[in-house]
Amino acid sequence: MGFERPGPMRHLFWKSLVTWMWISAVGAGALPIVLRDQGGAAPGTQAGDAFALAAARVGALFTDPVTVYIDIGYGTLAGGVLGETNSNLYDVFVDDVRSALVIDQTSFADNIAAANLGSGPLQMFTNAVNGAEYFDNNNTYNNNRVAVTQANLRALGIDVFGAASDASITFSNAVNWDFNPDDGIAAGSYDFVGVAMHEILHTMGFSSGVTDIDYYTGVGPGAGQYDIDGNYWYRLMDLYRYRAPGVRDLAFGGTPYFSIDGGTTNSGAYSTGEYNGDGQQPSHWKDGLGLGLMDPTLGTGERGTITARDLLAMDVIGWDLAVAADAPELDGGLATMPVTIAGLSLLIGLGRRRRS
Repeated sequence: MGFERPGPMRHLFWKSLVTWMWISAVGAGALPIVLRDQGGAAPGTQAGDAFALAAARVGALFTDPVTVYIDIGYGTLAGGVLGETNSNLYDVFVDDVRSALVIDQTSFADNIAAANLGSGPLQMFTNAVNGAEYFDNNNTYNNNRVAVTQANLRALGIDVFGAASDASITFSNAVNWDFNPDDGIAAGSYDFVGVAMHEILHTMGFSSGVTDIDYYTGVGPGAGQYDIDGNYWYRLMDLYRYRAPGVRDLAFGGTPYFSIDGGTTNSGAYSTGEYNGDGQQPSHWKDGLGLGLMDPTLGTGERGTITARDLLAMDVIGWDLAVAADAPELDGGLATMPVTIAGLSLLIGLGRRRRS
């Protein structure tokens, strides 16, 4: 599944047309996710109701006192594309992000993460335009900024967006979807609700700028289009991407892993690159290990499960959990949550980012 490769930085998805809008049904204290139909996904349609189920199940996992707004659609997409997801993205001074995460602490895992965020410009391994790996500590633009999705900024208390859409998700109507995961996923069909949940979590901030490094350097199709030092690349979640204790890994390839304690504990391997790595976008867990909802692939007939690892990642990027995914499981063997929620997929192709 391609993750969201976000749309234009600082660009809001304003819509002039009249849309269906509804809030996914969630329990008291759950995160409201407002869905706005842009075509083919109105309430009462199979796609609209499946989107609403996905939003309700994601919302039930979090208690942040904010609202997430997502434009949704279901229709014909060009060129065999199975889906498109775009998120509004903002580049923010990295120390401002760290300060927001410190203020946002609500769990034991947050406390560990906040104590290991470091300070000052980022220092990390990354890739030059020709793909060569190097240690970047030159204090340029990319060392001082990280990109944060609009929805994630809401969770961090930076909510100046009103009811502006945070993201858009459109699925192709040419795919053999199963719209009801609760009676099993039919053979030859993909889990619509599961894929939608996966994409919603991407819009909420589960992403890595290494996906763009992979695309725009080395043998990536966009190699040479942008300067590395003079642009923002990395995402909030990349603060937790390591190759060794104290050494952040924001390069394609290698063996990067998720760690909230400064790289001391490996809490799950990452994918390493669609073009220059293992064949999967780096904004996912490593494929084939069953690490969680944010794995990159899913076969037909399969329904995935959300794990404590997925929830831990969302927790430490600023979301407040309704269920605990805390430090007692930071041994790299994070348990599967007892609730089977949805599936994963390798289906979604996403819009390329525009740089300023």
